[in-house]
Amino acid sequence: MASIEVQLQNIIRPLTIELVNAAVRWTQENFKRQKWEGSAWPKRRKETKLSKGKPLLTGRRDMYNAIQIVDDHSFGVVGIPYARIHNYGGAVGHPARRRQHTGT
Repeated sequence: MASIEVQLQNIIRPLTIELVNAAVRWTQENFKRQKWEGSAWPKRRKETKLSKGKPLLTGRRDMYNAIQIVDDHSFGVVGIPYARIHNYGGAVGHPARRRQHTGT
C-alpha cells in the first residue's frame, strides 16, 4: 500500500509545482496587462504629471515582485502588508503623520 502512495506522490508533486508556477505567471501577467480576468482596472481618479501615461500598480513593482511561491502547494503575496487592502478594501492601520510647524 505504501508503494502506491509513494508512486502517487511522485506523480502529483510535479503537477502541483507546475500549477503553482502557472498561477504565479498568470497573476504577474495580469499586472502587465493591467487587467483581472479580462476586466480592465479602473482608471486613476486624478492624473498627475508623474502618473500620466504610466501603468497602474507598477511604480516600484513591490506587489508584482511579492507574488511568490510559498511552498510546493501554494503561492501568495509575501512581505507586503497593504496587499490585502488592495484586494479586499479596508483601512490601513498605521498612525497619521505629524507635521512640525516651524517659524512664527
